[in-house]
Amino acid sequence: MRAIKILAFDASGKSISAAALEGARILAESFENTGLNHSVRLLPMISAVLDSVGWKVRDLDRIAVVAGPGSFTGVRICVSTARALAQPFEIPCAAVNSLETLACANTFIGIVCPMLDARAGQVYASAYMFPEGERIIGDTAVHIDEYLDTLKAVARRERILFCGDAITFRDKILTAFPNALFSTAPLRASAAGIIAAERAPVRFDEILPIYLRKPQAERLADNQT
Repeated sequence: MRAIKILAFDASGKSISAAALEGARILAESFENTGLNHSVRLLPMISAVLDSVGWKVRDLDRIAVVAGPGSFTGVRICVSTARALAQPFEIPCAAVNSLETLACANTFIGIVCPMLDARAGQVYASAYMFPEGERIIGDTAVHIDEYLDTLKAVARRERILFCGDAITFRDKILTAFPNALFSTAPLRASAAGIIAAERAPVRFDEILPIYLRKPQAERLADNQT
């Protein structure tokens, strides 16, 4: 059976990336970590990746998009771009979680803790036990101290790897887990594509942003009422 052609991309955080895959095999990938102009840079990057493998959008069997959590603006860019590309040709889509993507990109045996900086001491985070791949802490948006307290309750003597933006909170993490290990590898679209290759796709209009919490403007408005 022919391997499906997948376009995967991410603009949910500081970096952007796009990748072309046949099934779980990565054919091409582009990555930038400028932290700027995602709305301007993403489509040219996608076009360049497709050109490099000789594909047109209409050739795709699936579009995989990192749908959050992350930057609210970046997440909206990701989801709207996926819908715009998929709609004319009714290409099936897969919305992939950024935390899951970070966790599954590692080959670590033990607890893997993907973490993204949500500002003001808060994190988007979860935790997985590998090699089983079992999620032992669900996706959450909380203060780093609260997350570490929750992790202490489920982590016994297992090895622990923190990834994503965890290095930002290195001192707090090492105070709680002195033997913790860190990975600074960035989130890459190819990892999301590999996850999407094994996932049942949905229609383009069924992919939704994964926010975990309200945008700042809404939170401020709630505090004033």
